[in-house]
This record gives sequence, structure tokens and C-alpha cells, in this order.
Amino acid sequence: MGEGIELPESHHQDHPLVLPVSITISIMAVFVAGASLLGHRAHTEGLRLETQAASRWTQYQAKSIRLHETQETSDVVNLVAPLNKDLGEKLKEKYAKEVEHYESDKGDVSKEAKNLEDERDSTVRQADRFDGEKRFWKLGW
Repeated sequence: MGEGIELPESHHQDHPLVLPVSITISIMAVFVAGASLLGHRAHTEGLRLETQAASRWTQYQAKSIRLHETQETSDVVNLVAPLNKDLGEKLKEKYAKEVEHYESDKGDVSKEAKNLEDERDSTVRQADRFDGEKRFWKLGW
């Protein structure tokens, strides 16, 4: 049992470039894996921002509907207000404040949605740079 395991002979002496080429390929593989990971994370972030922007636009639409309904109610109050002047004035003030509130909220939500979309576009461009997609599409591949 004194025999050991025989290892194959090293052929590095016959090909002196094997080791440097192997190390170079290994290093390149690490860079490709890193770029792939960063591209994946950037795409995921882009999807998260897209979802948030869509949510804000839904909120904007809801506020627009509420604004429209409040304006219609305000119109009806203006028609009926002469019947009971005190109550009519109170309702006019109430609905005027609500209209102002929804108009300002709508603007804020719109700005936030546009900012999220700009951030999403930037993130997607970054992800495309990691993936190299733009270069391939420009070349016609």
C-alpha cells in the first residue's frame, strides 16, 4: 500500500502561455459576471420605479375624477344656493376649498410621477449599458 496516486504530468512547460491566458480568462469572467449582476439589479430597479410611477398616475387619475365630481357638485350648489343663502354660502366655500385642494394635490402627484419616470429612464439606460444592448442594436444585431 505504499503506492500513491499518480498525478498527470504538467504540460505547462510545453505551452508557456497556458497559465497567463487562463488567469486572464478567469479575470474576464469575473468582470462579465459583475456586469451581468449590475445589469440585472438596474433592470429590477427600473421595474420598481415603473411600478411606483404607474401607481402615482393612478393616484393622479383618482384625484382628477374627484376634482371633476367636486366641480360638478359645486355647480349644483351654485344653482340651488339662492334658495337658502346661509347654507348656500357655506357649501360654496366648502366646495371651493375642495376644488383648490384637489387641483394642488393633482399637480404634486403629477410632478412626483414625472420624477419617477425620469429616474426610471435613467436607470434603464444604465442597465442597457451594463448589458451592452444599445451597442448591439446600433450595429443591427
